[in-house]
Amino acid sequence: MLTQSQADALYRGAGGRQISKFRTNPITDVRDAVDFLLYDTIKLENRFEECALETGGFGLVGAGREWPSYLLTLREPALFAPWSPHSERALRRLRMLPPGLKQGHPGLCYIDLLDAMQVLRVRLGLPDFRAVDEFCYFNGRNLKARA
Repeated sequence: MLTQSQADALYRGAGGRQISKFRTNPITDVRDAVDFLLYDTIKLENRFEECALETGGFGLVGAGREWPSYLLTLREPALFAPWSPHSERALRRLRMLPPGLKQGHPGLCYIDLLDAMQVLRVRLGLPDFRAVDEFCYFNGRNLKARA
C-alpha cells in the first residue's frame, strides 16, 4: 500500500515543485488516483485527463500532467513517456513539438506528445522512454550564460 513518503518520492521524481500543496491531498485520494490511472479499463486519454487536471475526477492538488505521465512511464517505459518542461523544450529545439500541445483535451495532447517522443526514440535508437527522458533532460535544460 502506497505510503505518504512513497507518494512524496514519486511526486518529486515526477518533477513536482509544489510538495506542500501535494501533501494536502489525502493519501487515500492519491492511492485512488494511482489505481485509476494504472489499472482502469477506460481509454488512456480519458484516464490521463481525469488525473492531470485538478478538476478531474482523480485530479490531485499540485500534481499537473507531469505526475500521471511519470507514473505511466514507471509502469511501462517502453510505451509511455514523461511529459515535462524539459521534454517540451527539447522537442521545440528539434522542431518536433506538436502544435497546440497545451491546448484542448490533455489526454489527446498526451497522445500527441507520445507520438513525437516515439519518433525521437526511433531516430536516436533508444531502448525506452526513460532514455528519451534523459536525452530531453540534458538537451532541454534552460542554459544561462554564466558570468
